[in-house]
Amino acid sequence: MVRRYLEEYWRAEEKVQLVLLGLSNQVPVTTLCKLNNISPSQFYEWREQFIARGKEASWAMEAEVSEKWSLKGKYMSLSVHW
Repeated sequence: MVRRYLEEYWRAEEKVQLVLLGLSNQVPVTTLCKLNNISPSQFYEWREQFIARGKEASWAMEAEVSEKWSLKGKYMSLSVHW
């Protein structure tokens, strides 16, 4: 991903694409930043946000699955007693 022009705001999809490219190690982060006119500190900030939101989503999904199993267990125990 190379942005040849500057805009005031980066879309979320563009940030994700840039972070994923940086995480893939296909292009050095410094080169990636220079090509896209951002500072390395901006890239690392976006990377940390990306990782934090991924963790939050993972924990939320884990909690949802756990709750569903808990409810299923309660349902099954009630079904046995009827």
